[in-house]
Amino acid sequence: MNEGNWMPIDKDLVFALPTTRPYTLLEACFSYQHDLTKGEGKSSREYSRIWGWSLKKTMNLIRDEQGTKTESARDTKHIVKFRFIKDFSYLKSLAGDKNKKSRRQASDTTNIYDINIHKEYIPLFEILQSIPGYPFDADKDSGFLQDKSKDYPDVDILSLLKNWKVYLLDKPLKKNASPRSQLDNQFKFALKFGKHRKAARITENAPAENMLEIIKAAEKELEMETTAAGELI
Repeated sequence: MNEGNWMPIDKDLVFALPTTRPYTLLEACFSYQHDLTKGEGKSSREYSRIWGWSLKKTMNLIRDEQGTKTESARDTKHIVKFRFIKDFSYLKSLAGDKNKKSRRQASDTTNIYDINIHKEYIPLFEILQSIPGYPFDADKDSGFLQDKSKDYPDVDILSLLKNWKVYLLDKPLKKNASPRSQLDNQFKFALKFGKHRKAARITENAPAENMLEIIKAAEKELEMETTAAGELI
């Protein structure tokens, strides 16, 4: 960074990397440098699979630190040379004491999730990560949410989490709180009071009495959404 040819970039941009197309040169470099920074480098064959590149092209980038431009960049045959930062000793001066560093590293590990594995949970993860004091853990929370979706199939989890986040604006989580236990109670409240129900689909073949029930349920849901945000969810 002190050599004048570098600039800082937010590591959370890893969540913006593509999942349905090959990586560009810039995206591959960011992906590789991100893993080096975390000490989680993978094999060339694994990066080849992730980036959607040939093994030869992948090895050229990792071993020779060079590659060709991709997509619509001008002069795509031009070879671009660059460097990766592999020595992170300078980070020690920024880390503070050893215990604080260990806690930060543990937090970094649990906050990073595989976008391919956890794809269906990303909107839910984003809400949980934005709640101050919530101990987000991708593996633990994906298991928790999966269990809740099975136990409460009619509950709209996204709606429930959004409202819980609003509720916590006035009553933030305390240090000794049990957030997942609180969330579990929110699911119980949702079932008991009929809140955050998934929208029912009206089809042409639905019996008239069922359609009437659906309309009444929708009206009830609309009425509930107008209640104060601090009310029990």
